[in-house]
Amino acid sequence: MLAKEYPNTGDLVKTVMNYQVFFNREVIKNQHLDFAKIKQTVVDFLKEDSCVLYACDMEKTMTESIPEEVKYRIVNGYNRERSGDIQIVLKPNFYTHGMKGTDHGAWNLYDTHIPLVFMGWGIKHGATTKRTFMTDIAPTIGALIHVQAPNGCVGKPISFTR
Repeated sequence: MLAKEYPNTGDLVKTVMNYQVFFNREVIKNQHLDFAKIKQTVVDFLKEDSCVLYACDMEKTMTESIPEEVKYRIVNGYNRERSGDIQIVLKPNFYTHGMKGTDHGAWNLYDTHIPLVFMGWGIKHGATTKRTFMTDIAPTIGALIHVQAPNGCVGKPISFTR
């Protein structure tokens, strides 16, 4: 699709991984191409795909018409140095196939629900139905062993009920 619009420019897409499109920024820069236009072209193309629910330029996520819950996950998963340039969100029950099966990279509850169990001496029986995040694990362990949460910790200790 990009090869038709940008002939003789080389590979503009470096890879597609973890539902993100990574562009070859060096080629785009050396060819003096309009990076914003290229990203928008790909976003528009992806939105036409029947299995894609949302596609967005990672740097414009906050202005996209995407439900807050999905937008929150995209924004919190973004790292300018390591993330792709476009985020792809597939419709429920769609996933990219591979040799290892599915992963926990989708936004759907059935794909992000991961059991969390704490066991050991001094750990009292408890359970929670409250929403928890992976970032809550470190502060929870800190609270269980009565130490300060690690530097840079952004989660909150999980409160358990009996």
